[in-house]
Amino acid sequence: MKKKVIIILVVILLLVTAIFVGYTMYCFSPVSTTSEKVEFVVEGNTNKIINDLYEAKLIRSKLATKIYLKLHSNIKILAGKFKLDRNMSTKDILNTISDTDNIIREDIVKVLFKEGLRVPDYVKIISEKFEYSEDEIYKVINNKEYLNKLIDKYPFLYDDI
Repeated sequence: MKKKVIIILVVILLLVTAIFVGYTMYCFSPVSTTSEKVEFVVEGNTNKIINDLYEAKLIRSKLATKIYLKLHSNIKILAGKFKLDRNMSTKDILNTISDTDNIIREDIVKVLFKEGLRVPDYVKIISEKFEYSEDEIYKVINNKEYLNKLIDKYPFLYDDI
């Protein structure tokens, strides 16, 4: 009799374990099998981010995602805009939004001002990097009201600019 009870308990335990493992794998699996790129903005606290991911249909389970983040405290989610795919697993999504290399930096433009150039050279560089004509740039840099606002805002600028 004891042997049958032990066998039944072991079978029940194995079934519960199998169901738990299966459900966990399902929760962390991609929401889609086809690729669909999505731009996703990460902002707010962790709960808001998880809710936003769920509403954007990028993760299957909010609870499973929260538990995963608790167990993996080394994952630090970053604010910013990311390109995600609906066929990414929850783990892949969390790794993507915690890596600075994955932040979309479309609003960053690098401009190098070399020492010794003259104002017309700088105006040309600015005109090439941004969507302003050289005439528009000259109007701004010769606007005394605008320059005074800059001087007030930035202490390293002096009246002789």
